[in-house]
Order: sequence, then structure tokens, then C-alpha cells
Amino acid sequence: MSKRLFAILFGGYGRGLSFDGSFGTQVYPVFLMKNFGNLAQNADEVRHAEERGSLADVLENISDSGPEVQRADQRLPKLSGSAVAAVVKAVVQGIRDNLEVLFKAVALVGFLVYCACFYFSVSDWWFSPEWTTDDALQQSYPFLRVFDPELFSGDVITQMMERYLTPIHYGVTAAMTWVTGDAVMAGHVVMLIQLSLLVLGIFLAVSAACGGVVAGMIPGLFAATWMLHTRLIVQRMTGGLPRGWAAPLFAFFLYFALKGNHRGVLATLVFGCLVHPPATIICAGAYGLWLMWDFLRSSSQGRALDSAASRRAWAPLWRFTVLAPFLVVLAWLVVRMPAEIGTMATLERAAHMPEFSTPDGRFPFYPLKPVRWELATFGFQAFASRLHNPGTIIKAAIIPLVVLGCLFLAGVGFRQRREVFPKPVLWFGVATLLVYAAARAFAFQLYVPDRHLQFPLAICFVVGVSIAAWRVGAPYLGASAAHRWWWSYLGLAAVALVVVLGSGSGLQGSGNFNYSAHKKGGVFDWIRAHTPRDALIAGEPSLIDGAMLFGHRTAYITTETAHPFYDGYYATIKPRIEITLRAHYARDLNEFLSLVEPQGIDYFVFDRKRFYPEALASVKYFEPFNSLLREIAGRSWPEYAYRELPREIDMINFPAMPFRDDVSVVVDVQALKTWLAERKP
Repeated sequence: MSKRLFAILFGGYGRGLSFDGSFGTQVYPVFLMKNFGNLAQNADEVRHAEERGSLADVLENISDSGPEVQRADQRLPKLSGSAVAAVVKAVVQGIRDNLEVLFKAVALVGFLVYCACFYFSVSDWWFSPEWTTDDALQQSYPFLRVFDPELFSGDVITQMMERYLTPIHYGVTAAMTWVTGDAVMAGHVVMLIQLSLLVLGIFLAVSAACGGVVAGMIPGLFAATWMLHTRLIVQRMTGGLPRGWAAPLFAFFLYFALKGNHRGVLATLVFGCLVHPPATIICAGAYGLWLMWDFLRSSSQGRALDSAASRRAWAPLWRFTVLAPFLVVLAWLVVRMPAEIGTMATLERAAHMPEFSTPDGRFPFYPLKPVRWELATFGFQAFASRLHNPGTIIKAAIIPLVVLGCLFLAGVGFRQRREVFPKPVLWFGVATLLVYAAARAFAFQLYVPDRHLQFPLAICFVVGVSIAAWRVGAPYLGASAAHRWWWSYLGLAAVALVVVLGSGSGLQGSGNFNYSAHKKGGVFDWIRAHTPRDALIAGEPSLIDGAMLFGHRTAYITTETAHPFYDGYYATIKPRIEITLRAHYARDLNEFLSLVEPQGIDYFVFDRKRFYPEALASVKYFEPFNSLLREIAGRSWPEYAYRELPREIDMINFPAMPFRDDVSVVVDVQALKTWLAERKP
């Protein structure tokens, strides 16, 4: 009777049940998945039958109702105490397995929900042709030439800006410009590509180090969500600019390294030379250090150089050694500048250029900030964000807490004799710090130093800490760790707590979408619609920053394109800045015309608000032009050419002012010349 009762209530059993009354490998309680719905019903029938004294008949009827039960009835052994214990153990294991599936589902849903939250946090600006980031004003407008190759023809500024566009970036963005029909929209699409590759690379890297895509799904999705949460990193990718490729490059380098795919690593390095050479320096350095360490370690352990282990360590090392000169030449071909652009500024040269001085230079990089300050500011952005104010105590405790947490994870791994932080990730962190130190010594020839901290250290922390927190108790590490499976989830939860404390929701701010087509009023729309395609536009340099991207016209000089890094280029545009400022604050229209006409300027844009008395009293630009401004803008407010312009548009009596709004006034230089000539006695 007990045999039949077991078959009816459990509705079948899985493999591993032997016929001698004992259990083999594992019992699978099929009732949990297949016949759970019938369990209560069958049990009720048995209970009522016992009350009526007809249990045998009921059991016979129930057993005849299904072939599954009949087969179980024929094969089921008598239950012993060990069999019951095995069943209980199997049930517990089944619940545990199902919980893991449940946690994977929760992680996936959480990731998708956060993706949606992230999108909605920037949806007012992302994929809008009206919005971009300020750096796109200098690096996106050249793609307008996809539809009009003659646009900006012969312009030295455009030649300089195009040199910032690496081959792969130029190809991808040009294709997206052709597809979308708009350079701004192309930047949005490229940003989506870069961000998607970053998140995918992070997921693949972490999951690869945690047992594979399936076994490592939870830490992989956790790391991908964390990466998207790191707002200060993500907003550096806004606008789809060349720098945005550095992040996915780092992510996929770590993925191939953690996967042990050396050919993938080499392909990533070649790709990096064509898309972002400065980031490739870190990847190549990390790879070289890692390979050298493995080779020396295998040799120091007394293995013969011709052993299989040594050959495995030597093969990727010599391949990288052979490829390294090619990578150097390829990177040099990408970053080299024409002779007329000149050479990059050195730290010594920057020390004598006010343009680099702190705090009023165009790029206030000199003197270099203290190492400790830069590490605290740019090195821990995966945990702390300036967009979130956690309070004084938490803000001061975040970095020490992160350092102690990493040491704790490393200590646990050392005690358990397990590699908690993977070697490729550790060497990536070491290479980052070494390249940062070299960049400080050779600024700015190896890029701006702090740029070597922001992306790589954030990605290093996201990948490394996610892996370490999971590996502390992950069940795939072996049977000895199976009873500590829940430590993995607690580890990830602890990391999440620290991240949320330090940076909040990660959805703060506008995502660095800080410049719109109408930020300066309607002047760019007017320029695009009412000026010839080859017109040269000048004006207050900061006011006309968007003239090229949104106005589709060549600009004489803008603040965004006033780069002092290359001596040849800066020697060309520095006089333009002075001429523009003198024209903007000219004493009268005759002086104004004498300044702009020889430069071939067709239209000049005045910034109206800069002529208010309080604005004139605090006028400021970047050094070394502030002394000039104090000289030319120190007069009484009526004593400027701008004040001679009429208050309203009057194309009959003053055809030289075709546009005026609350922000700016446009002067047609040739029309002004004619008007002034007609007024001469």
C-alpha cells in the first residue's frame, strides 16, 4: 500500500532510483514541475476513502486513470529511511536550482528595467536633432560634408578637427550620417552603438570569468547594470564622439583576455589603433605585462623551456612581440599631424602658455593636479558621483570603504587559495596606473593625464569587483563551496549597496546633453537659411560655437575650436581670436569694418547681453586675452559700435542688420560697407 500511495501522491520520479530500495545519483521530484496540480486532489481522495473504508478501491481507480502512475507503481521500490532522506535532499536541491533560475530572471528583468529608466532619464535629449554635447560642436560638424563635400572647403579649422576623427570612427559616423540624413542624429546613433558594445563587453567579460554566459549570467548582468549606472562614464560617451570608443575597447579587451582568446586580444589591439590609440596603449601594456608574468612564472617553477606549459606561455608572447612594431606604426599613422598643424605641446611649453594656466586658461591643466586629487576624483567614479550628494560622512567614507572591501575580497581569495581577482584585470589596473604616470611625465603628448584614469579604472572596478564578489562563494567553484552559494548573492548585494550610497540612482542630470540648436536663440537657423553656402561667419567666439554644426557655415573662430595644443594650428587661429574680440568691442562701425573686412568675413554676430553695463564691468574670456578685454571693453556702455545699430530691423534704412533677436544681432559686412560709403559727405 505504501508503494502505491507514494506513486499516487508524487506522480512519478526521475532517474537514479534503484530497485533495491535505495537512491542513486539524484532524485528528481517530478511532482514539483509536472504533477503538482494533481497532488492535492489525489491526497483528498485518499483521505475521504480512508474515512469510508474503501481505500483499496480508490487507489485502484486512481492508478488506472493514468499510465504515468501505473508505470511508477510497477517500478517503485519500498521506501527506506535513507530513501526518504534522499528525497528531502533532492527537494531542497531542486528548490535551490529553481531559486538560481529565479535569481537569473530577476537579474535580467532588473537589467532591462534599468535600461528603460536610463533611456527615460535622457529621452528629452537623446535622439533629438536639436540636442548634442558641447564637444560635438567641434567634432561632429565635419560629417556635414557627407552630403556636401565642398562645404568648409579650404578651412584650416575643419582640417584640424578632421584630424581628431580616427578611421573607424569616421567610417561608422559617416555611414550613420548618410542613413539618418543628419550629423547630430548620426552622433546619437553612434553613441547607442558605443554604449551597447560597452554593456555587452562588460557582460561577456564578467560572465566569462564566472563560468560562462549561463553560469555567470547573474554577475554579468549585475556588472552590465552597474556600468550603465556609472553616469559620469556614460555621459562621456554622449554625442558619439571618438573618445566614446575607448570604453567598449577596454571592455572587449578584458573579455578576450579573461576568455583566454589571444587572437581576439590581438584583433582588439589592431582595432584600437584605428579607433582610439591612447586607450590602446593601456590595453597593449596590460597584455604585455600579463604575458610576461605568465612566462616568467612558468619558468621560475622549474619547468623546462621546451615543456608544454612553457610553450603555451611563450607562444602568445612572441606573437605579441612580433606584432608590437606594427601596432606602433599603425597608431602613429593615425595620430600624426600634417606639418602645417605643428607639434603637440609639451609640459615645458605649456608652463609658458597662459592658455594652459589654472584657473583661467582655455584648458587649465597646468600645473598638473596632485596625483592624490586626480585619483580620488577620476579613479573611483564607479562608486561615487559628483552628481549625487550622499552627505559628508558617506562621501568621505566611500573611497576607504572601497579600498578595504577590495582588500577583504583579496584576503578571502588568498585564504581559500583561489584567484578572486583575475590576473588580466589586475594587470589592466597596473597598466592603467603606469600609463597615467607616463602621461603626467610626458603631458600632453600621451593625452591628458586624467583621461587615462576615468574610463579604464571605472571599467576595471566594475569588472574586477563584480567577479571577485561573485567568486567568493560561487557554487561552480566546486563541491566544497556549494554550501556557501549564497555568499555570492550577498557579495553582489554589498557592492550594490556601496554603489547606491555613493552615487544614488545613477539617473541624475541631463547626461551631458548640454547644447541645443536654439541655445543661442534663432541665429543658427537664420544663418543656415539666409546666407550663401560659402559664407564666412564671425562673432563673439562663444556665441557662435554652434555656427558650423547647426548653421552649416564656416566659422572664422569659435571658443570650442580654439585649441592651443598644436603650435602651427594655434599660430593661425590665435590672431583670429584677437581680431574677433576687437571687432566685437569696436568703438564705432568704421573701426569695426576696418577689422573684419580684410579677413573676408561676410557676417558678424554680436552678443547683445555682453553690452549691458554690468556685463562690461565683468567681461572675461580665457588667458591671455583678458588684459586685452579690459583695455577694449573698459569704456562707457554707449561707446561701442554695437550701440550704433538700430533697435529694430529696418532693411530700407539700415539693410546691414538682417537679423536681431533677444540674444544676438547679425551684421552683413558688405551691406554695412555700402551703407557707410553712402553716408560719407
